[in-house]
Amino acid sequence: VIGLEVIHFFGPLSTVPTKLSPVFRRNIAIVLLLLLFIFNIGRTWRAIFHTWPANDKVQFVWQQTLTDAAGYLDAAQEGGPVAIGGWTPETMDPPTMELTLKREDLDLRYFDPGQAVIIPANGSVQPGSHAAGRILHPTALPLQPLILEELVSRGIEPESKDTFTYYKVDDRSLGMLNTASKETFGQEISLLDYDFTSGPDSLDLLTIWRVERAIGAERRFFLHLVDESGDIIAQDDGLGAPAAYWRVGDIIIQHHPIELPGTPGQFQARLGIYDPGSGLRLLTADGAAFVTVGSTTVQ
Repeated sequence: VIGLEVIHFFGPLSTVPTKLSPVFRRNIAIVLLLLLFIFNIGRTWRAIFHTWPANDKVQFVWQQTLTDAAGYLDAAQEGGPVAIGGWTPETMDPPTMELTLKREDLDLRYFDPGQAVIIPANGSVQPGSHAAGRILHPTALPLQPLILEELVSRGIEPESKDTFTYYKVDDRSLGMLNTASKETFGQEISLLDYDFTSGPDSLDLLTIWRVERAIGAERRFFLHLVDESGDIIAQDDGLGAPAAYWRVGDIIIQHHPIELPGTPGQFQARLGIYDPGSGLRLLTADGAAFVTVGSTTVQ
């Protein structure tokens, strides 16, 4: 008690604010503000360089994987076409690559790995060059399993590059995919092959296409499951490889899933292409608006 009274008696040392000298109070305020400033700098530094970069959502927004891929492509000696897979092939991915990629000799396409893949063609490839094109997609966004299985069966093997996965397509593998067309729709794209699998609750259709004409417009594939009266019971509409980036000779592999209806019956699967703006369907050489790719029975 005596000690506290002595401290309070001397103004500069007193813990009573009214007895502190103006200079001492100013110095205390400066020290406290400086400590607060240093604390905030440290916290911000840690957030910017440690916490935020490790956050999945931040990496997605800042397109970290595509930035890494752009750096890899810049350093590589190969030129030519490259297909880029990402979460937003119709919106964010193209400008991200445009901003981060320094070289201008790469012809880029974009696709959604969860739905499709583009195998880019290169008309300038000479026999024996074994460099028909390259494919990249985020490792965190893998190819749809049936599509990956199809690529591997054609000798197109994935190679991990940490944040992204890389595929190199030689002319032999591209030739294995480039078979005679079954149907051509609107003189724009040809159906080369398909695999129809029906399970107890769902069916999967995997289609392989070749681009015959670059159109720069929107397109969608449709898969309709119809009953014996021709009524649509279930459907899947989509295109994981935006048509705006199609190039002549490109190969597109698309996955079409459908949940089977709960009602029993015999159903037919019809496949086609349409313009989402007008709703008009592209016709085959015979004038048909679709092709039948399989049928299934629900008990």
